[in-house]
Amino acid sequence: YAMVLSNTSVYASELITAHMLFPNVLSPVTDTIKTSKGDIQLEERGLKWSGSIKGHETVTTTVTFTHTAHSEPWVPVTAIIDDRVTNPLIIHDLKFLPPLQYFLPVLAVN
Repeated sequence: YAMVLSNTSVYASELITAHMLFPNVLSPVTDTIKTSKGDIQLEERGLKWSGSIKGHETVTTTVTFTHTAHSEPWVPVTAIIDDRVTNPLIIHDLKFLPPLQYFLPVLAVN
């Protein structure tokens, strides 16, 4: 899962906070939590990113999840972005996360 924050203004932002919320069926793999800039913290049911973004700069935060094999492949995720200037932006999304499957190659011998 990736969250991309872009500052399309020419001005740098003040402190921004972004929360990536995920349901109980998803568990983050802590070694995979990465961000290109700012601070990121693992919370009980999500990730919290905070930092400032320069004008025309993009920040990417990524995380890999595991989920139970018997869970639905469609999983709701939510991002809450607060720049402390405008109203907080709440983005709801539905991700298709099917279980990992392996397929053996088909070999033909004459």
